[in-house]
Amino acid sequence: MIQLSGIEKTFSGKRPGETLRVLAGIDLEIAQGEIFGIIGRSGAGKSTLLRTINLLERPTRGRVVVEGVDLTALDPRGLETARRSIGMVFQHFNLLSSRTVLGNVALPLELQGRRRQEILAEVMPLLELVGLADKRDAYPATLSGGQKQRVGIARGLASRPRVLLLDEVTSALDPETTRQILALLADINRRLGLTMVLITHEMAVIRALCDRVAVIEAGRIVEQGDVAELFTTPRHPVTRSFVEAELGLELPTDLTLRLVEGPAAEGADALLRVTFRGPAANEPVIARIAREAGTDLNIVFARVEHVRERPVGVMVVEVAGGPEVRDRVVARLRSLGLGVEVKGHVVPAH
Repeated sequence: MIQLSGIEKTFSGKRPGETLRVLAGIDLEIAQGEIFGIIGRSGAGKSTLLRTINLLERPTRGRVVVEGVDLTALDPRGLETARRSIGMVFQHFNLLSSRTVLGNVALPLELQGRRRQEILAEVMPLLELVGLADKRDAYPATLSGGQKQRVGIARGLASRPRVLLLDEVTSALDPETTRQILALLADINRRLGLTMVLITHEMAVIRALCDRVAVIEAGRIVEQGDVAELFTTPRHPVTRSFVEAELGLELPTDLTLRLVEGPAAEGADALLRVTFRGPAANEPVIARIAREAGTDLNIVFARVEHVRERPVGVMVVEVAGGPEVRDRVVARLRSLGLGVEVKGHVVPAH
């Protein structure tokens, strides 16, 4: 559906001859009908990456292919036509204050030269879809933030796109309104079969809405995959930091002070991070393995969350008994299909 190949983007710096590289060799494939998230810290390049999909930012190098059409090879008229199949919703709404709700949503169709009756026939069902039919004659100044974003979503859908780009669409909203907007987007995805690509700096948004996710850092994709998989087995440090912040997995202070990375000191216990997916998240595997290994497994903390309605369990376990017992426990956990990471070793508190 969407293919980005070798995407690079550079800008001229403030100093003569200075070049700033914002995107550095991005390769992505996004399937028809999926909700694909791109997450990164501020300045990582995610906004620029999103805007290359509809060529609001033309890449310095690389190809952007949407539904088999190479957008980077089109002339201006061809690109204008192709963009009608790619809607966009903005972070700060970008509504025209002098236009009503109806007028804002109708704007893309007016720019296409469509007739008024035809426009009304297209716009009113969209206002129904986003729950704003009773606000058709209201002006943006009278709307809440969530209502303004619903107008933005309806406007993004006005030209019946097959792709919808979402630029930090919940970052200006309170938590309850964010939940409502994410539920609306999920419903639109189910009803219309749209391919959605969103950028965010919030792992909670990825967790609630997306099927797959790419993590971007310094203009490069450092990790990508199924959302539940990244929550249970994050490999890159940036991904781990996002996941740990979202799930509240920071170690207790007293344990952190006793944690030593690397080989175990004499008398030290291993500290394991164990991740579960699916039915295993609700099974008493730790108690079973403790009996099998004949050792104590102290659960430091544990929690079960849901990612796209799938249970995901995360647990930090302290294993007594030395390296041989640790290796036996790790092997047994992995044999059950669980993710295991040795975080380090801790000397028992006195």
